[in-house]
Amino acid sequence: MPQKVFLHIAFSCTTVLVLWYTTSMQPSVPYDACALCDGKQYLAAYDYFKGNTSTYCVKFPFHSRVAVPWLAAQLPTNNAQQAFTWLHWGFTLLAIHFLLFCWQAMSLPRHLQVIGGSWLLFHWTGIVRFNVYDFATVDVPLYLLHSLLLLVFIRPRWLWLLLPITPLAVAQKESWFALIIIWALYELIQQRFFSAKPTYKRFRWLGIAVLLGFITKVLLNHWFVPVGGEGKNSLITLLFFVRETLQNPLDLLRWVVAMFVGFGGWWLLAWQNVGKLPKKLNILPMLIVFSALHLLLGILAGRDMTRIMFLGYPFIMTLVLWRIQAESKWVLVATATLSLPIIRFFSLIPLQTSQNEAFKTWFPEYADLGTVAAWAAYMVLSYWLIAQSRRWWSFLFRQWQKNEPKSRKD
Repeated sequence: MPQKVFLHIAFSCTTVLVLWYTTSMQPSVPYDACALCDGKQYLAAYDYFKGNTSTYCVKFPFHSRVAVPWLAAQLPTNNAQQAFTWLHWGFTLLAIHFLLFCWQAMSLPRHLQVIGGSWLLFHWTGIVRFNVYDFATVDVPLYLLHSLLLLVFIRPRWLWLLLPITPLAVAQKESWFALIIIWALYELIQQRFFSAKPTYKRFRWLGIAVLLGFITKVLLNHWFVPVGGEGKNSLITLLFFVRETLQNPLDLLRWVVAMFVGFGGWWLLAWQNVGKLPKKLNILPMLIVFSALHLLLGILAGRDMTRIMFLGYPFIMTLVLWRIQAESKWVLVATATLSLPIIRFFSLIPLQTSQNEAFKTWFPEYADLGTVAAWAAYMVLSYWLIAQSRRWWSFLFRQWQKNEPKSRKD
């Protein structure tokens, strides 16, 4: 059996096992007692599409995110939690496989593929555990859509796939529209100013996708009017959080710590390899742009820093794995050991309705400054220990190289 096929089979089994275990053990947040939970809006949309109510009572900006609630309403069950859970299982399996396809197309080492897939499955704010806790969500399909977008980066001949995907993706969450616009602008600038023989073939495809996204967004706003009227647009929201950050500079510390909580020692190890390019990668500029975008959205698009940044996992972790592919397995083992406490695999996410103080300690954006400072100290210590492990491995490897010719001569 080819090793690539075996890896897909192994991850299919692991994914099902993690989904089953988490669904069995992790309590879900009771939305009736959580007035500010986004899930209340998605359940209201589900009830409308299921025919439980004749009035569409969904607030801005959730009103246009109709794809997942509509799909859930089509399933043969009257239990909303069961319907969303079935969808999550399907999208999770597809996302894992498409992400593996991407990494295999990039020829990333197999052990790094295992690291990347495992981190996504086992991390508490990853594709499984937090979305079992907060089951009425539209986040899970984003991992699949972002993996598909990454695959189109790698295989540009599949750019036409954006045309049928974009209307569905915009109906799932409007952030897809922003990603396509940024890619189109990047392609235009690249061809206009940096190409000796500009060709606008990709830009035309992207332009059509942007147009389809715009039409979809307009139609959704027309068909599904938000209760209470339109809220702040995206630009005003971004400017609001820029002001909030400037007024509360310690939010920058929370943001940096949230990156560490989201991506562990792998993020720190990647930073120690910033000046080293393992080999040429044509999609590197777009990986950097989309990774930086999701990291910035963590502080500019709301206060759920850890969760928002983690939604960019297919881009961010792909960039991280590409940066660290030349590292020795000893350094990777040391990094994994230091990252294990972050996963909290044997802990259940506290219910924010009845254990709010405990719930906040899991999130650097909500935790008290003492907890944030403790995570920051552990981050600095981890960075130093990873640097030392790299230094000692390099020293031992050089010593081995010096002694190797003598041993052969003897």
